[in-house]
Amino acid sequence: MADARSDPLHYLREIRANVEKLQAQGQVTPTENALFGMLDGMAGMMTFTLDQMAELKRRVDDLEARGR
Repeated sequence: MADARSDPLHYLREIRANVEKLQAQGQVTPTENALFGMLDGMAGMMTFTLDQMAELKRRVDDLEARGR
């Protein structure tokens, strides 16, 4: 089994879990909440980018397989 750190989504899940823990404490300042929102947005963009890269790799692999 691959090390969890080799999976980029592991880091995104970890960030979201930590944000949820901090928000659950109920003592989050507006500034912290804004920062958490930015982090979550960046995580969403990263997830989208990873999905797009995976699709691109799949397509390239398909084209290479057809060329053989």
